[in-house]
Amino acid sequence: MKKTLIALAAFSVVGLASAQSTATISGTIAAGWIKSLDDDKGLVLDSNSIKFDLVEDLGNGLKISAATQFAGNSNRGANIAKEDTSLAISGGFGSVAFQNTRSSSWAVNYGMVGENWLWDGVYSSNHLEIFGRTKTDIISYTSPAFSGVNLVASFAEEADGSGTPTSKRSSLGAKYAAGPLSGGARYIRSSNDTWGNNINKGKFEAGVNYDFGVAKVGLGLDGKRVGNDKSEKAAFTAGIAVPFGKFSTGINFAKRDESNVTELSLNYALSKRSSVYANYGRTHFASGLNCNQGNLVLVHSF
Repeated sequence: MKKTLIALAAFSVVGLASAQSTATISGTIAAGWIKSLDDDKGLVLDSNSIKFDLVEDLGNGLKISAATQFAGNSNRGANIAKEDTSLAISGGFGSVAFQNTRSSSWAVNYGMVGENWLWDGVYSSNHLEIFGRTKTDIISYTSPAFSGVNLVASFAEEADGSGTPTSKRSSLGAKYAAGPLSGGARYIRSSNDTWGNNINKGKFEAGVNYDFGVAKVGLGLDGKRVGNDKSEKAAFTAGIAVPFGKFSTGINFAKRDESNVTELSLNYALSKRSSVYANYGRTHFASGLNCNQGNLVLVHSF
């Protein structure tokens, strides 16, 4: 749950609408027992993150929003690392956003709905042999909703900060959200001066999920990845999340060629902010890397 740190009722200036700025802070702290993908195991206090959200009402329907997130690891005295950062302006025209983040697939965003707290999850369900995630700088436009549909266009550089990008990606897609149904589909086109004719330069990805009340089910498709050999096959995802009282359980599955990953979870809500998670993940990769991970953790969100 987010708590407002600052609420500044702004000023009124002749000829200008009054503005209001707010800043909120949120985050998570998790502790428990973990067996990670590299076979390390034991007690750990990890996945500690803090996020700052800033919003300014410019008046006349315009709004500026910004966010930045920081995370630490389990080592005492370790450094804090910057994670996602964004800045956006929105209004009746829709929104334009700038982001420094990591790439993702809509097959994962919509298709894998079984909530888990696998600390190495980024390296399992998003492993390079199935999806992969790269550091990117993105500018995107999202249209206003028309009967639940938003058009989304973006341009991304595979670079971090001011670094010269190794490749550039453009995408065009649409998202839908109304009631229990949500989903999206987009086409991505990428360019890199070093790629030959055997390298795939375009792909399609899509995902959909539906909340039946007794269970939420998701499916996703991720085409041949840009930057990889054209002989690569598409990937698919499936997920299900089932709530029952304070408990919830879920399963996620993803597969590309001979590589696949399965994630299982059982969660118990102590309150709106605190939960106990029991998770298990199993990976099988075409490269021969087979491993599993698991944990039992107490998570507090604020």
